[in-house]
Amino acid sequence: MSDIKIKKLIADTFLEVADALETGEFGKKPVIGVAVEGSEHGMKTIHEAISLAEKKGYKAIVIEGEERTAIKFIVEPR
Repeated sequence: MSDIKIKKLIADTFLEVADALETGEFGKKPVIGVAVEGSEHGMKTIHEAISLAEKKGYKAIVIEGEERTAIKFIVEPR
């Protein structure tokens, strides 16, 4: 394994441990991707769906654009 892959694996592991310590949940969260482009739902509805998914313990990602870049919207707790 190359040095770059080893460093990425170590970094990912530390991030996962830090997230587990903050949330009290260990293990990877299921990920839900929401495609925005061409959606008949408005942004308000998409934000509400993301907020609901994150409250239920999922990691929600909004996918937009042609280059398949995923952008995670940060949803403020109410």
